[in-house]
Amino acid sequence: MKVAHLCMQHYGGAGTAAQRLHDGLLAEGVDSSLVVLKRRGDDPRVHLVPAPGGEAPLAAPGGETVARGWVAAGRRWAALLADHPRASPDLELFSDPWAEASPGALDAVRQADVLNLHWVAGMVDLVRDVPLLASRPLVWTLHDMNPFTGGCHYSAGCQRWRAACGACPQLGSRDEADVSRRFFEVRRAAYAGLDLTLVAPSRWMGRCAADSPLLGGAPRRVIPNGLPVDVFRPYDRKAVRRELGVPEGSRVVLFGAAGIHNRRKGLRYLVRALELLAADPRTPPIVLALFGEFGGQAPRLPFPVLPAGYVADETQLALLYSMADVYVLPSVEDNLPSVVLESLACGTPVVAFDTGGIPDMIEHRRTGWLVPPGDAAGLADGVRWALAGEGGARRALLCRSAALERHPLATQARAYVDLYRELLARRAGREA
Repeated sequence: MKVAHLCMQHYGGAGTAAQRLHDGLLAEGVDSSLVVLKRRGDDPRVHLVPAPGGEAPLAAPGGETVARGWVAAGRRWAALLADHPRASPDLELFSDPWAEASPGALDAVRQADVLNLHWVAGMVDLVRDVPLLASRPLVWTLHDMNPFTGGCHYSAGCQRWRAACGACPQLGSRDEADVSRRFFEVRRAAYAGLDLTLVAPSRWMGRCAADSPLLGGAPRRVIPNGLPVDVFRPYDRKAVRRELGVPEGSRVVLFGAAGIHNRRKGLRYLVRALELLAADPRTPPIVLALFGEFGGQAPRLPFPVLPAGYVADETQLALLYSMADVYVLPSVEDNLPSVVLESLACGTPVVAFDTGGIPDMIEHRRTGWLVPPGDAAGLADGVRWALAGEGGARRALLCRSAALERHPLATQARAYVDLYRELLARRAGREA
């Protein structure tokens, strides 16, 4: 069985999830390939989409190789937002359904028995590439809401995707026939001819897809993401803290995000929770460990900060989780964020908002603490619970056990293999 995964990149968020699934499938004996617009390293199974004119890809900082189609997409999307000066500050990205180059130019795609889409804005053209997508079973793993909206990737509470978009509040538009409506209708036409099966990593994303007029009729499965639990595991907390210079007797609160100032990631709520903790005389000494990409001015924080920067190595990331007493995730919208799985696998409880797919992973007062979105005081209460001296060892065991039970990479990969085989058998039966 040959499977080609299409994802904008193979690291960071959806890209990491796609890379892990690819690795899990290889371990199960599947002939799996990754097709991307941004690439790191020289893995022969990771293929960069070529430019239509044969131009060489671009070299970028950090050892990245970037397809020219990604640069072209970024320019189109920037021009689109320039035409909407009243766009919401909560809008992190708005993408069109076009692409400059086709992944169908690659043998890994043409020879695949199954195509598995992931985060494909800017790399799949939903007019030109429809014949390619319709030529074999197509699985779409839903990493965000974009496959069933008119362009946004998270709706910030807007429900217009349940009808046909238009008058997009994220764009600041009042025109019912705006680009969000036009892009929505392009998707409707494209999906009509596809042999499409959806995979939702979270129950929340599955419910959203079921409610979508674009995708509600497509078969769907909920298959949670997996991770390498042999890498993400508890390490020696005291040893890691000594190495990083954490003061003796301090408690460590951890937070990280790709694009740490992204409003959806909720840094403002974390800051407020920390301020509440700092004003409470019962709070023990805290060190705040941060990893991710800050971009711009760092926030003023009431506790000493241990900045880890961008961490690409998974073992180093696991050491950070193992060092922490608690991971705080103040995202106000999210699907099945990998940071929760990674933290739990390392034995560290997670305090988070009860939103999206996050409650799929956290059991309140056992492996973490869930509060309503926007409740900074509730986050502070959760941190107090996690820092309490009693029950820490038991919590760590519960967290690790939850990850081992639900999220081993092999469990996810085998569920996908079963799905691929079912789809291939069904298509063969129709064509017999």
